[in-house]
Amino acid sequence: MAAFSAYIFDFDGTLFDTRAGVGLCYERAFRELGGEYDPSMLETYMKEPLDRTFARFWEDPCRYREFVACFLAESEASMCATTAIFPDTAEALARVQGSGAAMGIVSGKTEVRIREILGRFGLGGMFRSIVGFERTKASKPDPSSLEMCLGELGESPCGAVYVGDSPLDVAAAEAAGATGILIDRGGGTPGALTDLRMLP
Repeated sequence: MAAFSAYIFDFDGTLFDTRAGVGLCYERAFRELGGEYDPSMLETYMKEPLDRTFARFWEDPCRYREFVACFLAESEASMCATTAIFPDTAEALARVQGSGAAMGIVSGKTEVRIREILGRFGLGGMFRSIVGFERTKASKPDPSSLEMCLGELGESPCGAVYVGDSPLDVAAAEAAGATGILIDRGGGTPGALTDLRMLP
């Protein structure tokens, strides 16, 4: 029996390795706005919302819309083909599904891209709720997207867990009244999981 009635997952860095595609997206967005992209900052950028990365370099909200448009255009062109699944993902998800727990995804990635990638790896039918960029009212750690997912799953936050690779994911879970679990595949964070198969 599963420890939780609902398992909700972040996407990038949690279920899938999207670093190659996200790097291309940032490279294009920076280039088209006249900025200088530093690839060594990719891990940092991936653990924060797009608007926070943008605010490091620009202030004009009109330019933010342009930044997002460039990012999404490159995502449409290259994200699915450059994404890899982590070795533990399929087995861990199958275990959760077999337990009868509900599953969802809450991510800053667009829902259309999430569904495209899930379909490529044969995982499209596993998730009863997917809340992505299109429906995000505020960036994590704001809990509104997680609360929306819980509502669509018909689950209470007290029986739910949100698994992500950023402290912002854990903070969003706690703000929603759910349990937050951090995964750090590099193994550098004390107390964090290094493999999804370690989930309770």
